[in-house]
Amino acid sequence: MEKDQVAELRKSIAKNGRYSPPAKFSISFRPDECTKDWMVRNGIDEKGLLSAAYTQLVQYSVVSLVISVILAFLVPYPMNLMIMFCLLLFPVLTAFSILNAPVRLSGEEQMAMLAESPTVVGMISMSMHLSPSLERAAAYAARNGEGALTFRLRHVMWDAATGWSGGVSDGIGRVAASLGETNRNLRQALQMISTAASESSRVGLERLLDRANELAVAGVKERLDRYITSLSFPTMVLFAFGVLLPVMLFSMVPLLTIRVALGSDIVEPPLGTLQIAFLMLVMFPSCAFLYARSTLSKHPLRRKERTELPRRDAIIFLTLLVFGGAIGSVLPFGQPYAALLCCIIPGSIWACRTFGKSHREEKRRPQQEGEFSSALYQVGNQLLSGSSLEASLQTAAQMRRSTHFSRFVAGVMHQLRTSGIPLSTSMQSNELLRQTTPLVRNAFITVAEAAEIDPEAAGRTAVNLARYIWELRESERVGKERMRSVVDMMSYTTMLFAPIVLAVTSGLYQVVSSIAPMGDSTALIWIGGIYVAELCLVVGYFNQNLMGQASPRDLIYGFGRTAPIAMTAFVIASIIAQEGMGSIF
Repeated sequence: MEKDQVAELRKSIAKNGRYSPPAKFSISFRPDECTKDWMVRNGIDEKGLLSAAYTQLVQYSVVSLVISVILAFLVPYPMNLMIMFCLLLFPVLTAFSILNAPVRLSGEEQMAMLAESPTVVGMISMSMHLSPSLERAAAYAARNGEGALTFRLRHVMWDAATGWSGGVSDGIGRVAASLGETNRNLRQALQMISTAASESSRVGLERLLDRANELAVAGVKERLDRYITSLSFPTMVLFAFGVLLPVMLFSMVPLLTIRVALGSDIVEPPLGTLQIAFLMLVMFPSCAFLYARSTLSKHPLRRKERTELPRRDAIIFLTLLVFGGAIGSVLPFGQPYAALLCCIIPGSIWACRTFGKSHREEKRRPQQEGEFSSALYQVGNQLLSGSSLEASLQTAAQMRRSTHFSRFVAGVMHQLRTSGIPLSTSMQSNELLRQTTPLVRNAFITVAEAAEIDPEAAGRTAVNLARYIWELRESERVGKERMRSVVDMMSYTTMLFAPIVLAVTSGLYQVVSSIAPMGDSTALIWIGGIYVAELCLVVGYFNQNLMGQASPRDLIYGFGRTAPIAMTAFVIASIIAQEGMGSIF
């Protein structure tokens, strides 16, 4: 994903770099050392970047100014001011997005390396425990890992093989020097690994490698704690702009629509239906989504999901939404509530049935990895007591019957007895083990390879690796527990609080419109219903990514679970409010 963004940035710079920016414009771009290093590695020229941003600013400013002057005479007030503001703001945002692209991509790379650091450092330590060779360890991590840090290691191996650098140790040193303050623990861990490669004693080697693993895990835990502590203000802002401000505006619509001064004189409402629709359906959801995305970009454990939603599933989901709304709109009763419910319910049912199984499997994955990590610790203790690897695996599996680990052991032992395939080779192709994280998967493979040479050393390695994995999983579990309150608050607000307040407001508007002619009250109900669906989508995106579920399938599945509840609450509360206040008036 990042390589595609870098290619798009290069293409944009080559296409739009036409005008030379003035000296004052260059002051707006002051990258730090990490960003400069990222630009050099990815072939981004600073002058070309400034030229492309300035060219976009000039060209779009001219076009926006011409369109704004024309619309000022064609579109009535105050809609013309809103459109002109958006048009004049667009060139500035476009130029800023180009200038900020290296900073944003460099920051994303730093956060990705932070999330990947325990896995990569752990794999390097595994290999060096087995054989104290830095070249072999770096190649092992580069071959079995996946992510930004692994990609950097592959470049290190390539530069060392082609003679562009002084060797693997020199390349790892340059990687460590390019890391920012976010990855200071990773920088120290890589430096300790380089030092461990030249350590003559086995005790000193293991001590340095253990310290490197501890630093990598501690870096993630520290960053996660700081991120969770800082969530209070972003959550408050997101809650205010995405929930409270739209709800307050919607609640004031009846008061803004009719004004009575010393009598019952009805005047033109200061905000029309079109303006309210623009604010509620475009402005507020867009601002909330962008702010949520900015907040999530600092998440230290957020992993970008590489899998995309198949086009067929996306078409089916959108078709069900549109088709359900069209069918509901022709029903002879309960309008517009029937149309809103028919628009949401069919697509939600399909999403829950289609993506429910994969979602449940994804939620069970941490438990499965916990089984493997605890079993690894037990296998290490059995090896230290003098048992063979086969006996150790079988003993651990007997204590975990009907689990993924027991099925994993049954599979590799079956291949060993029927085909004579070594355990380390069988583990590499085992499907159950491949479903775990690279750190857990390679830990078992490394222990199996080490047990063929020295079972006692393999036992020590297994115990140490199990401890590292447990510490990392525990930090993730504690972090998610601390973030659970934020997620629950946003979810319940989206499903109950916001829909009920919007429904009461729409009911009040209908009652007032039945007394005084104020226009079509049905449009306000449509705006409120559509906004409830958009709010479920935006808050679901924030909550799912906050808990580490960044897949588009998880997003649609979460929408399918929350949107029907929120829409039902909106419809029921709107009907009750309309009937109740109608009887009062």
